[in-house]
Amino acid sequence: MKPKQKIYDSVFTNLLSKKQYALKAYQAINPNDQSVTEEDIEEITINNVYSTGIYNDFSMRVKDQELIFIEAQSYSLTNITFRIAGYYIETEQRRLDNLKESPYSSKPLPLIKPRFFVVYSGDDNVPDEINFTDIYFNGEECDFNVKVHVIKEINSQSKKTIFDEYLFFCKRFKINRKLYGNTNKAIEVTLKECIQAGVLVDYILQNREEIVGIMDYLFNQEKNLELYGEEKKKEGIEIGKELGIDIGKKQEKIEIAKKMKLNHEPIEKIMKYTH
Repeated sequence: MKPKQKIYDSVFTNLLSKKQYALKAYQAINPNDQSVTEEDIEEITINNVYSTGIYNDFSMRVKDQELIFIEAQSYSLTNITFRIAGYYIETEQRRLDNLKESPYSSKPLPLIKPRFFVVYSGDDNVPDEINFTDIYFNGEECDFNVKVHVIKEINSQSKKTIFDEYLFFCKRFKINRKLYGNTNKAIEVTLKECIQAGVLVDYILQNREEIVGIMDYLFNQEKNLELYGEEKKKEGIEIGKELGIDIGKKQEKIEIAKKMKLNHEPIEKIMKYTH
């Protein structure tokens, strides 16, 4: 199961679910290919209504020739190759099931070429690519490998990509959250700063209510999880105290039994005083 989404990760999923921004994402990944249109793109993001419980941030099928998986992450990328491989297998398995294709067939399966990306908004120094074998087998040769391209630094060129704009949003949101906490002001100031900087302007103006709703909902979700965690922590402390008292009593009886035995007390008497 994937960890709970960060607030800006959820905004990322919402952003790319709009076809015009999915196209911008494709163009950022393939700057020399201007032939693809919105009609060539089909979103195939896995959501958690499926029985497997697997869900990813965003994926799209382009002209039935490529499957592009894009994750947004602000925490450790250690297991990203393992997870993203699972997303690909889950996606293709569902498609092959619909086509009545079997992996036990004598002919090759009609698989679609995958490409894997992660947009990283965290503070760690991460490489441009992450390889499965490097993470799990110290780079030793292996009969299975997955490579994930990391999109991280805000592009210094004058023309910003959709990923540059998203990363600017993440940076400003982190700062404002530290200043204002989990409040509506942190959201509104972030959106205002983005508009002033010419970042995600159309997306914000056209979807402001939806964006604020997503972020506000996840603020409340995080707060509820924190409260639940505190409640369970207190409950655990109380249980721990009770167990500690019980263990202490048992230990005390053991010590009494040892002393009585050293004094050559009869076993019946020892049992009477220690049960």
